[in-house]
Amino acid sequence: MYHGMKAPGCTKHPHCGFETITIVRKGVVDHVDSAGGQGRFGNGDVQWVTAGGGIEYSEMFPLVNKDETNTMELF
Repeated sequence: MYHGMKAPGCTKHPHCGFETITIVRKGVVDHVDSAGGQGRFGNGDVQWVTAGGGIEYSEMFPLVNKDETNTMELF
């Protein structure tokens, strides 16, 4: 997704047997999984993932603003 460019985030990692809920108050997150799912969410969006065994996930925090701060606030 980043074509060799560095971006902050959590590179591929497994989840299994639980659900994750991510709320992004400020900034954006790019989510990709090894099952082919991908999407960008942020600025008030909520993501709910039911983790499946054998699937790897990554959440990256793209630096979308080149001339100002890229604020990230999530939980």
